[in-house]
Amino acid sequence: MTTSVRPESVPEPESNSQITTPAEEPAGAMTFFEHLSELRKRIIYSLYAIGIGAFIGVYVSKYVINWIIRP
Repeated sequence: MTTSVRPESVPEPESNSQITTPAEEPAGAMTFFEHLSELRKRIIYSLYAIGIGAFIGVYVSKYVINWIIRP
Protein backbone atom coordinates (compact mmCIF):
# COMPACT_ATOMS: atom_id res chain seq x y z
CA MET A 1 0.00 0.00 0.00
CA THR A 2 1.46 3.31 -1.00
CA THR A 3 0.53 6.62 0.42
CA SER A 4 0.68 9.79 -1.54
CA VAL A 5 2.44 12.75 -0.08
CA ARG A 6 0.79 16.08 -0.60
CA PRO A 7 3.27 18.77 -1.61
CA GLU A 8 3.42 21.63 0.80
CA SER A 9 2.24 24.85 -0.66
CA VAL A 10 4.72 27.67 -0.81
CA PRO A 11 3.24 30.97 0.31
CA GLU A 12 3.18 33.60 -2.38
CA PRO A 13 4.90 36.89 -1.56
CA GLU A 14 2.55 39.70 -0.79
CA SER A 15 2.07 42.10 -3.65
CA ASN A 16 2.67 45.16 -1.48
CA SER A 17 6.03 43.90 -0.13
CA GLN A 18 9.07 45.51 -1.68
CA ILE A 19 12.04 43.47 -2.78
CA THR A 20 15.34 44.94 -1.66
CA THR A 21 18.81 43.92 -2.71
CA PRO A 22 21.61 43.52 -0.15
CA ALA A 23 23.24 46.71 -1.42
CA GLU A 24 20.09 48.66 -0.61
CA GLU A 25 19.84 47.37 2.95
CA PRO A 26 21.31 49.80 5.48
CA ALA A 27 22.67 47.00 7.69
CA GLY A 28 24.69 45.56 4.80
CA ALA A 29 26.41 48.80 3.84
CA MET A 30 30.18 48.87 4.38
CA THR A 31 32.65 51.55 3.45
CA PHE A 32 35.63 50.84 1.23
CA PHE A 33 38.02 50.80 4.19
CA GLU A 34 35.74 48.44 6.13
CA HIS A 35 35.91 46.07 3.16
CA LEU A 36 39.70 46.35 3.15
CA SER A 37 39.96 45.58 6.86
CA GLU A 38 37.62 42.59 6.43
CA LEU A 39 39.76 41.36 3.53
CA ARG A 40 42.94 41.79 5.59
CA LYS A 41 41.43 39.80 8.46
CA ARG A 42 40.36 36.96 6.15
CA ILE A 43 43.78 36.86 4.46
CA ILE A 44 45.52 36.65 7.84
CA TYR A 45 43.21 33.82 8.95
CA SER A 46 43.90 32.01 5.67
CA LEU A 47 47.66 32.37 6.14
CA TYR A 48 47.37 30.99 9.68
CA ALA A 49 45.44 27.99 8.38
CA ILE A 50 47.94 27.38 5.57
CA GLY A 51 50.86 27.68 8.00
CA ILE A 52 49.33 25.23 10.48
CA GLY A 53 48.49 22.82 7.66
CA ALA A 54 52.03 23.06 6.26
CA PHE A 55 53.54 22.46 9.70
CA ILE A 56 51.38 19.38 10.24
CA GLY A 57 52.15 18.17 6.71
CA VAL A 58 55.91 18.46 7.19
CA TYR A 59 55.70 16.73 10.57
CA VAL A 60 53.59 13.84 9.28
CA SER A 61 55.32 13.45 5.91
CA LYS A 62 58.13 11.25 7.29
CA TYR A 63 55.65 8.75 8.67
CA VAL A 64 53.54 8.76 5.52
CA ILE A 65 56.54 8.23 3.23
CA ASN A 66 57.80 5.37 5.40
CA TRP A 67 54.32 3.81 5.38
CA ILE A 68 54.12 4.06 1.57
CA ILE A 69 57.55 2.52 0.85
CA ARG A 70 57.12 -0.25 3.39
CA PRO A 71 56.86 -3.61 1.51
